[in-house]
Amino acid sequence: MAGPGFEYYSVKTNRYQDKKIKRLKRTFGGTGVAIYDYILCEIYREQGCFIVWDDSTAFDVSEYWNIKESLTNEIVKYCCSVGLFDKELLTNEGLLSSKAILTRFIDWSVKAKRKYNIPEKLKKLLEETVKLPEELPKVPEEQQQRKEKESKGKKSKEDIADKPPPSKGFIKPVLDEVIEHFKNKNFEKNLGWPAEKITEKAEQFINHYASKGWVIGKAKMKDWRAAINGQWLKTKSWENESGKRENNVVGKTIEFDPL
Repeated sequence: MAGPGFEYYSVKTNRYQDKKIKRLKRTFGGTGVAIYDYILCEIYREQGCFIVWDDSTAFDVSEYWNIKESLTNEIVKYCCSVGLFDKELLTNEGLLSSKAILTRFIDWSVKAKRKYNIPEKLKKLLEETVKLPEELPKVPEEQQQRKEKESKGKKSKEDIADKPPPSKGFIKPVLDEVIEHFKNKNFEKNLGWPAEKITEKAEQFINHYASKGWVIGKAKMKDWRAAINGQWLKTKSWENESGKRENNVVGKTIEFDPL
């Protein structure tokens, strides 16, 4: 297809468990989530990793969902406040994007064996980690009054459902998390892998330990990142189809940064 965008994109099945999405839903209901998803589609469809946010774009989004532009802008600002989009990028450059969006764009481009270009204005996002604010932004007064009226006199089932589950120790990683860890550890340089091999090895790691029930030896895995940095480098999962260790691993002592 023409242009840097994609005709379709993949999403995590647990995306609605993300606290950022939950906060957006709690504040603006399904409309907030719909606006966020719509903008994501436009980002991945047009430029692949960002969209220009101006009056024209705000009108197009608002017109599609038949809502006021002021509400659309409130939702976008809230998305920036909770980290779904980068607030500084919107304020200084009038663009909507994030580190997660850029990372997915790069991964998909590599899988599709497509050349890609990251604008200079966005490259700094790849070196930054989006953090949630210590204090959540204030909810618009009209929105707050409506929420209070709905919840008055009863315990909302939605409130109960939104509570995060108690910690149960080890949590299985998803593919994007393993890929990001490989990149953070600079495996491309340390192990001499080409960029397209990162995804292949991440899938290999997950498949290897998923088949073993996430057990190392006889003990349950406690930290999958530690398993990558240590135990997994010693397993046969690193052998190629001929049964021989890959040349870029054998005989090397690889040092990694602390977790």
